[in-house]
Amino acid sequence: MDNVTNETTDWDSLKWEYENTKISQRKLAEKYGTYPMEVSRKVKEFRWRKFDPVKQALERKEESKVVNPKGILGTTAVRKIQEITAELGDEYSPLDEPLIVSYAESYERYLKLVAIVNKHGEVSVSPRTGAEYTSPYFTALQSVKSDMAKLGDRLGLSVASRKRLQLKLGKEEKTKSLFDLVADMSMDSDIDV
Repeated sequence: MDNVTNETTDWDSLKWEYENTKISQRKLAEKYGTYPMEVSRKVKEFRWRKFDPVKQALERKEESKVVNPKGILGTTAVRKIQEITAELGDEYSPLDEPLIVSYAESYERYLKLVAIVNKHGEVSVSPRTGAEYTSPYFTALQSVKSDMAKLGDRLGLSVASRKRLQLKLGKEEKTKSLFDLVADMSMDSDIDV
């Protein structure tokens, strides 16, 4: 395994797969580009629960929300679907399923494209002419980001869209805006704004 870095490891997906599929820590490490000992350390440190097929089957029966027919979706997309449906809670409707699945697929595609663009860069060089051009992966990444923003807005996955749709999801935390922070800083006598 070459160039293993913790910065590029998708720990959320790795954790989800550890807890929801029957796969060894070694295979997970290979798949997500890290070391088996690093996976083992995370499992112990954060007390991840090992996959239990009986318990999982019971949970899936209770959870009749969006499914993964014939394993079409990847583990990251399935995890994202579960997160979104949990966040939507009572606001969830089966009519939202195409949007939720599209968002989850886009999210998975986004992560893959980010890894490729980080590895190869935003600019490609033509082997024949030596001319530089925008990488097709970077162009695809921008398209996926745009799709995710539109789908997220329609699902109410941003504070602005929740307010517009009049949804109250999860924890609504009052965060300070940049203007509030500047005002707070200007009140401090030590800082000249």
